[in-house]
Amino acid sequence: MNAVSPLKERILNAAALAPSPTRTQGRRLGAWLAALSLAIGFATLEIMGGVANSAARPLVFTVRLADGWALTSIVLTWLVFRASAPQVSSRGLLVAAAIGSPIALCAWASFFHGDYAEPALPDDWPCFVATVLGAAVPLASFLWTRRGIEPEYPGALGGAAGAACGTWAGLFDFLRCPSVDAAHIALGHAAPIVLMGMIGFGLGSRVLGLKRLRLPQILAPCADVVPVRVRR
Repeated sequence: MNAVSPLKERILNAAALAPSPTRTQGRRLGAWLAALSLAIGFATLEIMGGVANSAARPLVFTVRLADGWALTSIVLTWLVFRASAPQVSSRGLLVAAAIGSPIALCAWASFFHGDYAEPALPDDWPCFVATVLGAAVPLASFLWTRRGIEPEYPGALGGAAGAACGTWAGLFDFLRCPSVDAAHIALGHAAPIVLMGMIGFGLGSRVLGLKRLRLPQILAPCADVVPVRVRR
């Protein structure tokens, strides 16, 4: 019994050095990060010209574009934040959602092609850069708040989170960009979602995975404990 006391004391001291935030603190931090991401999205939209940049497109088409794509973004976000639930815990479902979101974006925009007189085809890179910038902060926030807690599919979860952040950033860019040309949508709007999904997969594999202690780490506190032989 005397040999166990130093080990117990070491474990308690180690736990005290790495306190976990309370649920209230976690929710408060999540709310602040969400507000920061939203503010950056609006700021990027305004810097890139705002809604006035798409004045050549009838307002009704802009609203319909945004409404449909917002629904897709909500569904993908729900899958990401409910990834631990039994009905969406499949890695295949998360991967399918991440791959399917840029395809859904191209398909949704194609419904509006030819419905109005489109202006001259814009450059692809401003839309690409705006989407990546708008998605970077929310993805970083997600990876930081959910670090080290995913036991099974950290890469798939990170990839789906990256795609979800890309879809929300793409929603802001939809409000600004007046074109629904297929090539422009693929390069300027869908490609950034693919990029953010790949970045999320790579970082999620390193950051989101549940930390596992190796056997030497577990036995290290017992190194100075003298074994006691019990006589029968």
